[in-house]
Amino acid sequence: MNARNKNIVYGKAVRPNAGIRAWYRAALLALTRDMADKVKRRLLNVYGKYEDQVIPGAMDANLSSRTEAVLRQLQKETEREFVQKAPQLAERFVARTDAYARNSAKESVKGMLNQAAWAGFEVKGQTVSRALAAVLKAEIYDNVNYITSIPNQYFKDIAGAVFRNIAQGKSADEIEKVLAYTGRVAQRRAELIARDQSQKAFESLSRQHMKAAGITHFEWVATGGGMHPRPLHHKDVKNGGLNHGIFSFDDPPVI
Repeated sequence: MNARNKNIVYGKAVRPNAGIRAWYRAALLALTRDMADKVKRRLLNVYGKYEDQVIPGAMDANLSSRTEAVLRQLQKETEREFVQKAPQLAERFVARTDAYARNSAKESVKGMLNQAAWAGFEVKGQTVSRALAAVLKAEIYDNVNYITSIPNQYFKDIAGAVFRNIAQGKSADEIEKVLAYTGRVAQRRAELIARDQSQKAFESLSRQHMKAAGITHFEWVATGGGMHPRPLHHKDVKNGGLNHGIFSFDDPPVI
């Protein structure tokens, strides 16, 4: 680690809460699995009714038209369900992240001021400022959009895959494999949303709480927690990277 500047007071590092991320991941996966399971049951039920008519290598018109009708109905039902559940889930996620970010910022700032031998300090920003309120609304809005995007993308993926297999006269077993695969893709998307949004929301909210407490700059410290860490993030600032660099909250590096 680089030697720290003696003219700068450093606080405790603030990092996203793994428990909140795990909770959000579990909630999104539960929604996504329910969606995929319902679609698989309904489509395999349709396929079972027409399977004896299927000629290997040829498309059955009855099966194709019935599948299209069921998919449209399933998409409508699923998107309605996600739209209904997304706001409450997003609000709970952002509220929990904000509470943790507020406490993390408070402890970090107190540590800085203890270093400076300033006693009796109380962190500002306990009320919701206009800037913080705007960030809270933006994070909720973004997460609602991400949650509702899960079924949108899932049904785009599944429609193409299912109809290609029907056109080729594939068996029920082959259709089931396609449904299982697209379900896993949707689950990976849900996991990615949970991971990325946990990081992004925490960074946005902790920044506001730090600024409200009068902190103007931060140190970039690479954690190594990502699946695909970017070299620029981990390279030390003296070597042209971002790690251990000091940046202004009002002028952060472009990510």
